[in-house]
Amino acid sequence: MAAKIGLGTTVGYETTPASGTYTTVGEVIEFSPPSSSMDTVDATDFSHVDGHRRFIAGLIDAGEVSFTLHYDPALTVYGALDTIYKARVQRKWRFAYAGSTVNTVIDALVTGLGRAVPMDDKMTMEVTLKVSGLMVEAAS
Repeated sequence: MAAKIGLGTTVGYETTPASGTYTTVGEVIEFSPPSSSMDTVDATDFSHVDGHRRFIAGLIDAGEVSFTLHYDPALTVYGALDTIYKARVQRKWRFAYAGSTVNTVIDALVTGLGRAVPMDDKMTMEVTLKVSGLMVEAAS
């Protein structure tokens, strides 16, 4: 197994819905890709006399994405993220992993925008996305 670092990974959002053109979010310093989970549904019935529950697969929740970037209020990307958030609509997002030809594309809502303004360190912004539907992983 070859270990890799994340340097070079990019995060982008579809500039205009259904355009297929993505704007890269610059100066990302940390990225947490989606982590999905599956619900289970109790399917136990009276015939299971061994006293153990039976389960079937339920729906899959594709999870959330979060990323942190340097924050400079003068740059337009922050206004664009705020506009997407306030529009309350899904956008396509693409994550291109460093050293790989595989991209992940999701539909997601921006569900969180947070800023940190420490006195003695860099200012940052944290963005949280809620994945809606299927994650697609494909070669670029």
